[in-house]
Amino acid sequence: MLALGSAAFLLFGFVLVLLGVCQPGITRSLGLDHTGFGLLGSALSAGIGTSVLVAGVLVDRYPRRPLFLISTLVTATALATVEADMSLARALVHVALVGAGCGIYDTLLNTVVVERWGAASVRPMSLLHAAVPVGAVVAPLVVHALGGSREWVGVFRAASACYVALSVWVAFVSFPSPAADRTPERRVRAGAFATPAFLALCAVAFAYIGIEAALTLFATPYAMEALALAETDGG
Repeated sequence: MLALGSAAFLLFGFVLVLLGVCQPGITRSLGLDHTGFGLLGSALSAGIGTSVLVAGVLVDRYPRRPLFLISTLVTATALATVEADMSLARALVHVALVGAGCGIYDTLLNTVVVERWGAASVRPMSLLHAAVPVGAVVAPLVVHALGGSREWVGVFRAASACYVALSVWVAFVSFPSPAADRTPERRVRAGAFATPAFLALCAVAFAYIGIEAALTLFATPYAMEALALAETDGG
């Protein structure tokens, strides 16, 4: 399961920076300014955040393998069906669905690792999350190898093929059953997370995601415009 999870998190990191790396090609194809492109980044974050909240309920009540399969297929479909001349509204839907699929399997894998390894889950959890920055680093290299951001549709479809591979791979991986035996006492303890320290951590995470998204989305246009770099250098 760790191999599957690491591959899924690597793709998660890839998708997180994909918009930013492909920014020149996307804005040129869709005719977007920085505001419109920023909305795409917001849609990705909104899809991830919303699905994480929903997935927290789903993974405790429904079989994990079908949930993982659904999440990867949703992501694959949203990536595979983009078009170079689609409207901003349609692009927002595609990006939000990509985020939603990623958020579901992200939450699922985090949950399964804690359930399977318990107090010893620090190392396997670290392994999964270490794959995210690897995916982010690999993304510009892959985009450049596939022809640069002007070929962003092809890049999205290549990423879709990787998610289809994950959908096949999951058939050979076992997942623990959902924790359907939650008692009222366990539900009360779960509510104990609403503490000042936990809420402060949520605020920090919120700010971190916003800063990360802004830097990821606009690093390439800044590099190209302010530093007079070529598109491949900015990516």
